[in-house]
Amino acid sequence: MINNIDDQYSRVIITGHNPTFEYMIEYLSNHAIAGGLSTSGAAHISFEIDTWASVTEGLGTLKKLYN
Repeated sequence: MINNIDDQYSRVIITGHNPTFEYMIEYLSNHAIAGGLSTSGAAHISFEIDTWASVTEGLGTLKKLYN
């Protein structure tokens, strides 16, 4: 899904449910979420990329976890 985002967008918001959302955050950032992601939790992940198609495991930097 992320790899298919149109490159005209520099920022996106993706919503989801656990445990899938927590797994995605950990996969993209290689950052384990101690204690898990709370209900209504969110994460800010930054990518140094030119195209969404290049997003893959560990490429993101977890900037902030809103738990």
